Amino acid sequence: MRHGTFPVDRDIKRVAHRETSRAVRNREKFTMGFYFHALTRLLGAPGQFFQEFPGEMAFQKSIGFLILSAFFSTVARLTLIRDGYLILSAIFFINAVVMPMIASTIAFLVGNAAQANRVRLRQCISVFAFASGTTMFISWMPLFVWLAEPWKWILVYKGMTRGCGLGNMRVVLIILVTVTVICLSFRLIQPYVTI
Repeated sequence: MRHGTFPVDRDIKRVAHRETSRAVRNREKFTMGFYFHALTRLLGAPGQFFQEFPGEMAFQKSIGFLILSAFFSTVARLTLIRDGYLILSAIFFINAVVMPMIASTIAFLVGNAAQANRVRLRQCISVFAFASGTTMFISWMPLFVWLAEPWKWILVYKGMTRGCGLGNMRVVLIILVTVTVICLSFRLIQPYVTI
C-alpha cells in the first residue's frame, strides 16, 4: 500500500467512476421519453434542437429515432394496403431506414469534396435521421409526400447549418447535389424495377 492511500479512498473512487460511467451510458441510451421529447423539439424549434444537441452522442439516439419513426410509418402505411402487406411492410420499413443513410452518405461525400470545414459522417447521418424520422408521420399518406419532402430538406438545412456549423450556401449546394444524385439514381434504375 502506498503512503497516504487508504483502501477506503480507492473504493470511493471506484464507486464514483462506476456511477459516472453509468450516467454517461444512460444519457446515450435511446428511450421513448427521448423520442417524444426530440419529436416535440423538432416540430417546434428544429434549429435550436440541432444547435443544442451534441454530435457524438446524437448518433445512437438518431438511429433509434429513425428506426422507431420508420416502424410507426410502416404500421400506418399498412392501412392503405390490401394484399401482400407482409412483403410490402418489410419493403417500406427497409426503405424508410436505408434511404436517409444513402442520402446522408451522398451529402457527406459532397460536403467533404472541398477541404474547408469538414463534416463527420456520424453528424451527417444524425441530421438526416432526425429530419427523415420527423417527416415520416405525414409522409405515409400519399398526398402529403409533397409536403413532407420539402419539409425534410428544410430540416436537413437547419441541421447542417446549426448542428454541423456549415455555411448557408454550402448547405444549399449539398442539398441540391444530393437531391439531383438521388433523382438520377432512381431514373437509372427505374427500367429494371417492375412492380
